Amino acid sequence: MRKTLLLLLIIIAVSALSYPQSDPQVQDIINQVNLDSLTKYVGKLSGELPITVNGQPVTIYSRHSNYPGNELAAVYISQKLEGYGLTPEYLGFSPTGKNVYAVQQGTDFPEQKYIICAHYDSMPDSLTAPGADDNASGTAAVLEAARILSQYTSKYTIIYALWDEEEQGVLGSSAWANYAFDHQWIIPGVINIDMIGWDSDNDGKLWVNTKDIGSSVMIAEKTVEVNDLYQLGLDPQILNPGSGSDNLPFWYYGYSAVGVEEYYGYDWNDYYHTTEDKLDKFNLPYFHGNAKMVIGTLASLAEVNSSAAAEPEEIIPDNISLAQNYPNPFNPSTRIPYQLPERTHVTLKVFNLLGNEIKTLVDEEQSSGSYTVNFNAGSLAGGVYFYRLDAGPYSIVKKMIVVK
Repeated sequence: MRKTLLLLLIIIAVSALSYPQSDPQVQDIINQVNLDSLTKYVGKLSGELPITVNGQPVTIYSRHSNYPGNELAAVYISQKLEGYGLTPEYLGFSPTGKNVYAVQQGTDFPEQKYIICAHYDSMPDSLTAPGADDNASGTAAVLEAARILSQYTSKYTIIYALWDEEEQGVLGSSAWANYAFDHQWIIPGVINIDMIGWDSDNDGKLWVNTKDIGSSVMIAEKTVEVNDLYQLGLDPQILNPGSGSDNLPFWYYGYSAVGVEEYYGYDWNDYYHTTEDKLDKFNLPYFHGNAKMVIGTLASLAEVNSSAAAEPEEIIPDNISLAQNYPNPFNPSTRIPYQLPERTHVTLKVFNLLGNEIKTLVDEEQSSGSYTVNFNAGSLAGGVYFYRLDAGPYSIVKKMIVVK
């Protein structure tokens, strides 16, 4: 009898371990995804609410690349990222195209980057192109991810990226994927979001486009797992081989990626690429659920592990160290981390290839601890530069690359 009971307990334990378990940290993050925040992002990007630029209210009526609202959208996105304590950056790739992104450094594997992304430009080619579903909805999910996850640390680096000129042929994401490939970036996963607000028949279906490239299928399965584990009430359908939009260039370069989209097999958005693509056409619970799913998936993959708002235990480093700046290469700004084992006078300076001093970033007495200094190279020409940390008897030099 005892042997039978013991065997039964072992079987139950093994069965429990064989199924995915929910994570309280991820659950807490999902609970913070706020529908009011999401709809405000969409309202401002689609011209229903004004934004503020240089202290003045302005309205984004069109985000098509041929109209000034597209540039206003980039400014708005940059303002939001900066407001969440991140450092927004731009990557220009055409006379009119500009990607906006921000990097949140990982604690354990900073060189490995998970990307959550969406395109922010819109159609039609007219003075009025609200593009609420296509693709203010995806942009809103990325901004909401930044709002929440910027308050946490994660083992892997997270990049919040908003692409421009998707409507002209995924130009922004193609430029980015090519840049990442050329610089041998390690990208274990990309979650691209394109149109997640339309569900006229309320069936909760959506498509997760994937392909047998890298870990793309695993990421698609993770989105389904997150929906099921956290009871989000959606019905994600994995398409393999799938299609999508800004996930396609990443597949081309061999990166793992998925494209999350509303289900348009027999439920096509009647207002797609028209001047009536507005927030009032959204299925709001569906939109909310999709945002929860992609943000929960990102939190799981990047291994979000603690709240950055919590007071950390002070750790005094054993030795002086100067880390590699990140991102690198960069345009126009980067971060330079360093550590001090004891209180000392510190200088941190930037030099060009000829050894001429370009800028002094730090020149003061500092206590022991970890520091990060932001450096903006907006006024410099592209090329190789050096930064040098002098602290007491120590001097450390590293190289960085400005891309223009």
